[in-house]
Amino acid sequence: MRIRFLFLILLMVVQMHATTPTKDTVAKLYIATFDRAPDSAGLDYWLNSSGLSLEGIANSFFDQEETENLYGEVNDINVFIVAIYTNLFKRTADSDGQEYWEAELMGGNIAPSLFILAVMQGALGDDKTILENKTEVGLAFADKGLSNVSDAKEIMSGVDATEQSKTDALDKFDLGQEETSTSTYVGSQDGTIFTNNTTKFMWQNALLGHEELAEALTVCTDLSFGGYSDWRLPTLDESKDFHYNMNAQGNTPVQRFSTCTAEVVSDGYARTKEGAAQYGDEIGDPIGFSGKANVRCVRTDDGSTPNEGDSSLAPDIQSVVDRHNAIRQELYSGSDLSWSATVAATAQAYAEVLASKGTMEHDQDTPYGENLAIATYAIDYTVSTNMWYEEKPYYDYTLNDCIDGEMCGHYTQMIWKDSTEIGCGSAIIQTGSFKNGVIVVCRYNPSGNWTGDLPY
Repeated sequence: MRIRFLFLILLMVVQMHATTPTKDTVAKLYIATFDRAPDSAGLDYWLNSSGLSLEGIANSFFDQEETENLYGEVNDINVFIVAIYTNLFKRTADSDGQEYWEAELMGGNIAPSLFILAVMQGALGDDKTILENKTEVGLAFADKGLSNVSDAKEIMSGVDATEQSKTDALDKFDLGQEETSTSTYVGSQDGTIFTNNTTKFMWQNALLGHEELAEALTVCTDLSFGGYSDWRLPTLDESKDFHYNMNAQGNTPVQRFSTCTAEVVSDGYARTKEGAAQYGDEIGDPIGFSGKANVRCVRTDDGSTPNEGDSSLAPDIQSVVDRHNAIRQELYSGSDLSWSATVAATAQAYAEVLASKGTMEHDQDTPYGENLAIATYAIDYTVSTNMWYEEKPYYDYTLNDCIDGEMCGHYTQMIWKDSTEIGCGSAIIQTGSFKNGVIVVCRYNPSGNWTGDLPY
């Protein structure tokens, strides 16, 4: 019999907004749901007139006649799953993934729209490359002002993971000869890197978490991300330029560090949007600040192409893997966890389920171990891990049990030696007492916390 984890409630007081849709994410919804580029009029409506969050747009797609014609009432779950994977990645799901999603959809545990979001957001490797190529082509189509649905399907039909397929698709509609963006900053398709067309500075925009100034000095120099390893901390002036220009761009995704008051630069600290509002002065100005702030790294874009063989994980994913392994290495060695895209996809799907219901409960049907955390602010995977780690003093290895009256199940799952894979997901809560808060789900394979067994 499994020991079921009690969930950890992290009571915070800082609110955040629901997921803000961007051109990239809405384009990906078009690709996943309809297997076509977004039409210009439709993309404009969902972004600028609908007033919906990304989750709301995904749900509304299932009220459209086009979706009804494609999938009906989604009665044939197997065909539906195959269609979504083919739309996104030009392949079918692996057998384990197909079986899992069939059970979740047939059991009513996840809505079709949330399933699409989970698969879309969990893309890695070649899947991610294909989706990025399709998104670039789709946005070029919409930005040109095109709205013919047949053309939208045709331009997407041959796009795969190769650069040539992308070029061929753009050339088919004479889209490859023009710049598709005149913004000062141009973002990567997943929003993790922004490049300034004027200064040629490339900015890392993935979440690196909170770091004190002394610690932050080595964060960028140690970073391998996007296929590059020559990242550094920005200067104060560079940070000012970045914040002023990014905030001037109306179609730029909301900055991921918007809830933090300070950002680390080589000169000390700079105000973020939140810091300017709280402490006065302008965004990017120096701030007398001590404690934890966010880190955003920069490199000079010298025109070199990224290392296509680079297998480094996104910083927030690498961080949670490294933190788990550091905790495990306090007790033993030779059994590190690795990130699993398959496990992560199930964690993301279940996070979306909990977020839509506004509840906090463990999945009784998952074959994986599971840790949950909830907060009313932008909690990430590593912050959740550190909170679970606080249970360490409450676990008695001799008794193989928690100290009376205390919780330790999150900690024992993290250190369970037989678990070799981890995957996490998060979502913004849509209803209930934690509405607009964040829920984090981390899952472990094989599962731990078996009654009578020691964790290591």
